[in-house]
Amino acid sequence: MPDSVDPDPPAGLEQDLFLEDADATFRWRNIPLEGWVCLPIFWVLAAVVFWQFFTRYVLDNSAVWTEEVARQLLILLTFFGAGYALRTRANICISYFVLKLGPLGQRLAQEASSLFQFAFYAYACYLCIKIAEATKYQTLMSVDLSKSVVYYIVSVSLAGMALRAIVDVWAIARGYVDRRPPGAAAPAAPADKLGAEP
Repeated sequence: MPDSVDPDPPAGLEQDLFLEDADATFRWRNIPLEGWVCLPIFWVLAAVVFWQFFTRYVLDNSAVWTEEVARQLLILLTFFGAGYALRTRANICISYFVLKLGPLGQRLAQEASSLFQFAFYAYACYLCIKIAEATKYQTLMSVDLSKSVVYYIVSVSLAGMALRAIVDVWAIARGYVDRRPPGAAAPAAPADKLGAEP
């Protein structure tokens, strides 16, 4: 049997593949918007940390702004990375009890989970905007930039996660999305869907 990898595995099974298999099926067009936001933040963060290392250990004169800027970039990467995990369903979940429910119970649990996520992200976005308004006259210690800028950007990521959660609620209610965790058995298809004779 030849050692070959299916170039287009079934949707939703990539988490079950080995790292080498996932790399073989990688496509740039499959990266969602949240991933494209994370990429430049990550590379700027890497450049800032490298510059901090270079100035401290090579030039023996550490750039004072790098630590604070790296911290703020890490905050942004964390929140947009959380949005990416939500979009790709890579977040951690405990599904043992949900899998014990019937199909209707599983769907209701998925809807309730998405509703709770929406409420949490929307409220966190609201709080983040309130904090941004309260800190608009405060600047970072080493960079002449208002602290509110970071909070406003984080609120954008939280708003995106809230939007994704409410879209999931709508899609689950309409039956357009399957949020069963990996390894869960799919419900049997009706006979007319399989092409069997009535």
